[in-house]
Amino acid sequence: MEFSETYYYHVSNSAADFTKSDFAASYTGLSENYDLGLGFAYLSPSNTEDEENRPYVLATIKGKLLNVEASNRSIIEYRMQAGLHDSWRFRDKIQITDPLEAFNSRHKNRKEKRIVPFIFDEMFVSSNGEGFDQNRASAGVQIKLTKNAVTGVYYMLLTEKDAGRWSNSNVIGIDLIYEF
Repeated sequence: MEFSETYYYHVSNSAADFTKSDFAASYTGLSENYDLGLGFAYLSPSNTEDEENRPYVLATIKGKLLNVEASNRSIIEYRMQAGLHDSWRFRDKIQITDPLEAFNSRHKNRKEKRIVPFIFDEMFVSSNGEGFDQNRASAGVQIKLTKNAVTGVYYMLLTEKDAGRWSNSNVIGIDLIYEF
């Protein structure tokens, strides 16, 4: 099980800042390369009128790709947004953890490392009529705080479609993740 708290700071628009609290339980017994889970996320934006609740199911495939750790996580979430019609959304996130590991001749075990770089790309497809309406491209580092706690700091290029128009935002993300 995992609990995470995420803060997104929009560099150019502080009204778009928000905090996300997320609780997920995953079943890892299928195999070492597959996880299935259920979760719930609560979003609290700077504008409290836009609160959102999201129950979801997730599936993750993980393994090695060109000698580095990679994962593909898919989520189907039900979005309950204040003042809007409820909707479904599909998310797919591809992440490469420690992309420089392929060039590491010493092959130090990643689990021994305290600071690990990562990159990811996540796309969103909504049932609200917009279809493919968001993409998040990110790069950052995870820092191991304790045996069960990790923090992540990253830059995100957020690309969103609203009423048929695409726009970009620069976002700084901070995660605090606790596994138990």
